[in-house]
Amino acid sequence: MKSFCYCLFLFSFAEAAVAANHVICVDSGTALAAALSSLSTAPGNDDSDEIRVHTGTYHAPAGGWIGAVTTHHDLTIRGGYTDAGCTQQTLDAAATVLDGNNASGVLTIDTPLIPDSDIEVSGLTFQNGHGGNTFESNAGGLKIGDPNPISGGKILVERNIFRDNTAASNGFSQAVGGLLAATDGNSLVVRGNLFANNSAPNTPALSVYSNNAIDVADNTFAGNHATDAAQDKRVTLGYFTFGGMRLSNNILWGNVGGAGSFDIDLSGSFAGTAGATLVNNDLEASTGTAVAATGTLHVDPRFVGGGNFRLSQTSPLIDAGIGNPSGGLTNVDLDGRARIAGTSVDLGAYESVAVSASPPIGAGISGNWFDPTTNQGGHGFQIEVLPNNGMLVIWFVFNPAGTAQNWIYLQGGYSNGSNSVVLPAFLEQGGRFPPNFDSRNVTATPWGSLTLTFTDCDNGTAAWAPNAQAAAAGYAAVAFPLRRLTSLAGTACP
Repeated sequence: MKSFCYCLFLFSFAEAAVAANHVICVDSGTALAAALSSLSTAPGNDDSDEIRVHTGTYHAPAGGWIGAVTTHHDLTIRGGYTDAGCTQQTLDAAATVLDGNNASGVLTIDTPLIPDSDIEVSGLTFQNGHGGNTFESNAGGLKIGDPNPISGGKILVERNIFRDNTAASNGFSQAVGGLLAATDGNSLVVRGNLFANNSAPNTPALSVYSNNAIDVADNTFAGNHATDAAQDKRVTLGYFTFGGMRLSNNILWGNVGGAGSFDIDLSGSFAGTAGATLVNNDLEASTGTAVAATGTLHVDPRFVGGGNFRLSQTSPLIDAGIGNPSGGLTNVDLDGRARIAGTSVDLGAYESVAVSASPPIGAGISGNWFDPTTNQGGHGFQIEVLPNNGMLVIWFVFNPAGTAQNWIYLQGGYSNGSNSVVLPAFLEQGGRFPPNFDSRNVTATPWGSLTLTFTDCDNGTAAWAPNAQAAAAGYAAVAFPLRRLTSLAGTACP
């Protein structure tokens, strides 16, 4: 019988990032509040904090979660961690939920004294927030910085879900339902997020501020509503910038309600500020004139429906995006699937995956699979189907020179009813045999993607697509058949 090595493993699976000096693993709302209250503040240091949030649903304390970033201290907050030590991660943003209880803004990251510190927030769901502030601006979901005074560091908000958040205005400061982010750093990027069913008097989904250029890419805005009909002009997405607003691969649909309501004002906020440049977006209703626009669509996205803002198989927005949007692409979409599944990236926050009637992926697919081709039985896959439409795969294989074993790790999501899945791949390096193993030396490098297609419960195909770095290292594209070697007790394949 052809076989491959079946081994126990423990690995760190996370998107590539600069290593933080202080990593905090949290698994409760109280622990998250404590982590935010203990952020680094020592003057003159150049360290950073990373808060890793375990999967689950957390309810905000009175007033919401609040932290402050000071100069020289970067902050990263990521969701999706699945083990007690926060070393394993699912990239499904729906798996980690921060809930505001409809009583307060969910999370506020203050930037007092105009710090020059970078901030990243990713892989989280912000829901049921209710922003309100007597003096400053506020947001129902997430607020990073304030338009006055404004921060000086970079901001990255990617692959988050903002849903069912509201904000109340104090009459003179900004109130935003979903996300407010403000910085004068040289980069403000909002990409790969879903903004759904948020509300506020003027700007229900997103408001961004920067004297420099702002990049908004691969987001879905749907069902957001501005509630103050007395205002002459209300927008789903608001911005203030002297450097220009650059929008790519976004969907803005189903947000407009009544006279004076628009998805975006393309001309900018005020006289003297910069307007928007559009590349391959789907807009329902806008006002003003763009700086430039190419590939703009005005078509029904054909969402799956019923609160599901993924694209149906008949959507005209599949493969309609550009692969190099300003601000860059995320490696995976909101479900954790490879960001490009077809000939090009889809518009919006989700990639569409073809759905097949049979056999659908389910728990019974779990097990070990190998290549039955003659003389190919020495490598193969360990496949595990996870809760919430997740899948974990380890490819036990070798480097191109044949001088060492390589384990390529893949993890992402699949669509209900589908027999095929596209998973982003990572190559881990830097580990050593215990007791000399040191997780700080281990890196998870994006390495390409793998498409698995199951033709029946015991057979399928694998198609490997390297990224540029993997191809340069000799990991060439290849496709081959698969056959089941083992299955898990207690599971069945339909």
